[in-house]
Amino acid sequence: LLPYQLEGVCFGLQRGGRLLLGDEMGLGKSLQAIALACSLQAWPLLVVCPACLRLLWAEEWQKWVPGMVPSDMHLIFDSNDKLPQTAVPRVT
Repeated sequence: LLPYQLEGVCFGLQRGGRLLLGDEMGLGKSLQAIALACSLQAWPLLVVCPACLRLLWAEEWQKWVPGMVPSDMHLIFDSNDKLPQTAVPRVT
């Protein structure tokens, strides 16, 4: 993490994970959110993002969280998709 990203994560930790990351595009908000979620062990976790960013978010999780595999995630593509009843996060 870059110093300003670490500052954002620390800010979020001080507030129990409740914050709005409003940095400009391309400054690493996704990484800050992932670091914050991992620090808080906030599982299960719901990521709400525009449809065009679903796969990017999945790739970011796999990139930054060792051991994260596609079966650890469930992407919603339309209103007919449902979360499996057995959905259990396996991030350690």
